[in-house]
Amino acid sequence: MTHSKPVSTRGFVVGKQVYGDTSLIVRWLTSGEGRMTTMAKGALRPKSALHRQIDLYYLCDFVFTRARRGEMHTLNEVRIDKPFLGLRKSWVTLLTIDYFAALIAAMTESDAALPEDFELFLKAIEHLDAKATSQKLVDRFERRLLEIHGLLAEGDSDFLKVMQHHHCKVPPKRDQLLRELAGAKSND
Repeated sequence: MTHSKPVSTRGFVVGKQVYGDTSLIVRWLTSGEGRMTTMAKGALRPKSALHRQIDLYYLCDFVFTRARRGEMHTLNEVRIDKPFLGLRKSWVTLLTIDYFAALIAAMTESDAALPEDFELFLKAIEHLDAKATSQKLVDRFERRLLEIHGLLAEGDSDFLKVMQHHHCKVPPKRDQLLRELAGAKSND
């Protein structure tokens, strides 16, 4: 019986869910490991080294041990690099970054390297940490993601048609986000 060696990587917390009384299931977007899921055992205990180290859209350096079977790896250590607290300035900003994470998840498989997706997500978070969200930002993110995945042909401009043509499921958060952005624009 061999044990996996711990792996160090860097990534964004893109989802978390309480598991049992004291643990968390944490979803990550990393450059080298792609989208992945870890179990943070005991993370909710006040004396845990993981306590208060895991929150949405924090950029973290972390160590995990690969699962022998399945996709649920074990989270060993976390160190917050950048919490991007400016993202919490408005609900629409959080909705935007949540949509971006859901869109990447819809277009990719877990445990596959995603360096370009990671860099695009990082740029979007850095932008939204300092500035308000906009329809233009959403359009640019969608277009660039389609380009990265080779789904955008010359002259394509309708995101939904391209996604439907390639049988990609568009996250429902998109409609909610576009309504919010349209409402904000009409209030200006």
